[in-house]
Amino acid sequence: DLVAPPERFTSPTSLDLVHRLRRESDAVLVGVNTVLRDDCTLTVRRVPLLEGGKQPVRVVIDPHLKVFTREKYGGGKFSLLKDGYHTIIYHSLSRERVKQVDWQGVDWNHVTIVNPTHE
Repeated sequence: DLVAPPERFTSPTSLDLVHRLRRESDAVLVGVNTVLRDDCTLTVRRVPLLEGGKQPVRVVIDPHLKVFTREKYGGGKFSLLKDGYHTIIYHSLSRERVKQVDWQGVDWNHVTIVNPTHE
């Protein structure tokens, strides 16, 4: 339910574990509904980064670029699009549609969606 406010469903200990896992990861992969629902940053915050460590790259699967084009969801105002950390978005929109999006420094990759029932 994208209308109801997000709620925590885990303990502080579990959250610390998640942040330790992120600290050890090169990337964090989520679907677009996670971004729309939680306005997540997907960064390491609850534990210190390792010496010389970097924030993981955030990777979002968003076939229709809802994070940029859906005004009712914020239309490009999500935290992971504004904080300066590396974010990659995979989508399947046409080049013409992509030209209408203000990418604000976010990397994007076009993915051709193949319907296995139609060759």
